[in-house]
Amino acid sequence: MTAFVVHGAGGIDEVSCVGETQILSVSGGSIRRFSVRPEDFGVVPCELRALRGGSPENNARICEAVLNGESGAYREATIVVAGAALVLAGQADSFSEAAALARQALDSGRACQVLKRFKETMYEITCKGLRHHTS
Repeated sequence: MTAFVVHGAGGIDEVSCVGETQILSVSGGSIRRFSVRPEDFGVVPCELRALRGGSPENNARICEAVLNGESGAYREATIVVAGAALVLAGQADSFSEAAALARQALDSGRACQVLKRFKETMYEITCKGLRHHTS
């Protein structure tokens, strides 16, 4: 099992599309230190202020917009974070390969379909749970 401990540019606690991210890769008792940049994922660095969120409702709209194909800083950040997760999960051998997989999931609509299935499942669980508790 491998874990990443990250410190992203802009002081964020995730892999950053703003600039360089320092990563400690911990695996089997060994630690390896390296860094990645947005360019390693094939994205153009953006300004930290372009990634500001807001209320939960606004953040949900941002997520849905990215999953529905909207371009911009939020999409780039999604590709970087998803790419890092794919490398960590062993689904890609490089950050550029992982970013290509993330782009493909977004562009094909597969990522949006996963969210749709998740929402449907949560709705079913919530409704069945409420019916179960009230009967």
